[in-house]
Amino acid sequence: MKTPRIILFFLFLFSILGGYAQYAPEQQKEIDSLTLLLEVATEDTTKINLRYQIGETGWIFRTSYWDSISNDCIQLLAKPNITNQERDVVRNSLGATFNNTGFIYNNQGDVSDALKYFYRSLKLYEELKDDQGVARASNNIGLIYHEQGNIKMALKYYHKSLKIREEIGNKRGIANSLNNIGFIYESQENVPMALVYLNRSLAIYKELGEKQGVASSSNSIGVMQQRQGKIEEARTLHEQALAIQEEIGDKDGIAHSLNNIADIALIQGDVELAEKYAARSLKLSKELGFPSPISNASKILSEVAKKSGNYKKGWEHFEVFIKMRDSARSQETEKAVVEQQMKYEYEKIALKDSIEDAQIQAVKDSKIKEQNAIIKQDRTQKIALYGGLLLMGVLILFGIKAYQQKKKDNQLINEQKLEVEEKNQEITDSITYAKRIQEAILPPSTELDKYLKNGFVLFKPKDIVAGDFYWLEVIDDVVFYAAADCTGHGVPGAMVSVVCHGALNRAVREFKLTKPNEILNKVRELVIETFKTSRDDIKDGMDIALCALNFKTNMLNFSGANNSLYIIRDGKVDEIKADKQPIGRYVTSESFTNHEIQLKKNDAIYMFTDGYADQFGGVKGKKFKYEPFRKMLLANQDKKMDDQKILLDKTFEDWKGGLEQVDDVCVIGVRV
Repeated sequence: MKTPRIILFFLFLFSILGGYAQYAPEQQKEIDSLTLLLEVATEDTTKINLRYQIGETGWIFRTSYWDSISNDCIQLLAKPNITNQERDVVRNSLGATFNNTGFIYNNQGDVSDALKYFYRSLKLYEELKDDQGVARASNNIGLIYHEQGNIKMALKYYHKSLKIREEIGNKRGIANSLNNIGFIYESQENVPMALVYLNRSLAIYKELGEKQGVASSSNSIGVMQQRQGKIEEARTLHEQALAIQEEIGDKDGIAHSLNNIADIALIQGDVELAEKYAARSLKLSKELGFPSPISNASKILSEVAKKSGNYKKGWEHFEVFIKMRDSARSQETEKAVVEQQMKYEYEKIALKDSIEDAQIQAVKDSKIKEQNAIIKQDRTQKIALYGGLLLMGVLILFGIKAYQQKKKDNQLINEQKLEVEEKNQEITDSITYAKRIQEAILPPSTELDKYLKNGFVLFKPKDIVAGDFYWLEVIDDVVFYAAADCTGHGVPGAMVSVVCHGALNRAVREFKLTKPNEILNKVRELVIETFKTSRDDIKDGMDIALCALNFKTNMLNFSGANNSLYIIRDGKVDEIKADKQPIGRYVTSESFTNHEIQLKKNDAIYMFTDGYADQFGGVKGKKFKYEPFRKMLLANQDKKMDDQKILLDKTFEDWKGGLEQVDDVCVIGVRV
């Protein structure tokens, strides 16, 4: 059983910033004072130190801020005239900056980068023999392993951190480590032992007067009490924590405490209070930009909406919950954790090897000197041997130099290879997660089967994500459905598709429009409004075929932007042409046309994007084109719709052959 991410967030937050529990006005006063000192500072080391203090005091959660400090530290270390004392000060600041950067990446869900920075921090502190820094970095690495469920490695780093903190008498750090070990017991469902450690931690925070520590521990113990069914005790602890966090201006803690109280209110049946607190948390969480509290608040609001009977609003909140849910906690993340650990261990071994090589070389040099001394004593008799040994020594030196250079080259190649592989994996992971988000906005197969009973959707993205998408909405007896093609394909097309999909939802749900042409007019307006705030002249948009079909009366309303509609009846294909203008900016934008058609039984309706007809293939490598596409649809009218989908897919793949797919493909067929 894994510890809830909400608890681990508190552990991370207090581990990094736990010593800064001050009143908000005093905090601002200190920031102003540090800023004035920075403006008059002349020494580079002083500037770096002041910027670091401003970042921690002001709780700046931007990686760009800390990266700028890291870059300045690295540039300063490269200067030839820097003193040893200045070098140690800068390296210490660099270690602390790496630590804070790792904290921010972890709360953005990027575990791989978080670990990378924590290990870089740990390596620097170990070289500096900075026990305080080693303890802090080790503790944060332990938190990562804890969250991944690797209890053995988590305990290794937690105990390493606790031992150092006990040796140097760091009470605040001891309380933090006790907190973490308590949660190890909690993750093993040993709640009584977990409470023992957490209560010890709380006692130390109270002794030190650390308000944020008291709030963090109270919240953590409250979660434990809730699991034991002690709901009122848990609520009291969360409310106490909230009061402290509001007093000291801890926005992150406030967001999580609001979620905790909202969750308990929901359990107690107080839906109104649950909605009030969760809504406050969501607003605050969006300001901060951390996905975890946004996800938790959205999930609670989804439950509240369902209990209130507002299923549509509940689904909208649930969509946000799905999108914000942390994808980094996966098998790929666990692989990244192992890779970072192996890299760290390899660097330690490599350092040890280089020391041993130097010792071996020193011994060899010593032997050569002794031999040269003996040869000098009897130069005449052993001139030949002297020359041979000298030549051998030169060859050995050249051989060792060549070996060392080759070793460095191989190491550099391996590092570059690993870096390229890591970047490629990061890009692939990001696109794969984007695919999950795009799939979440597409209608599920159960809805398609329910509302388009005698129909099919053939959807073939060119890349992992697509610019094409299909859309479905049901209002009373009318089924609205569409096949859309957004500008581009892959990641750019997918980003535009999210904007256009949201505009379709708003046009129907928010503006209550029911005629296809009015829906497209409103969608065009919303898309242009979305892109007009950009400094660049963005002309992206989409082509779309949109139907509103009443299966009881067989009345069809259609409107299209560049994408037409085929109706096959009595062995003939009737094309309902779309307006020759896109959804988006256009030279002369006019109102879209609405076509109303009374369908007959067994009529077949087809809408499609241009990907199928534009595919290159065949013997001569030419486009498939629309005329063969129409003939194929007409020739297969005697087949069931599912069989038509299979035949369309096979024909496309056979035509494409070994050539690359040129565009996304979307075809929707329905028979009444």
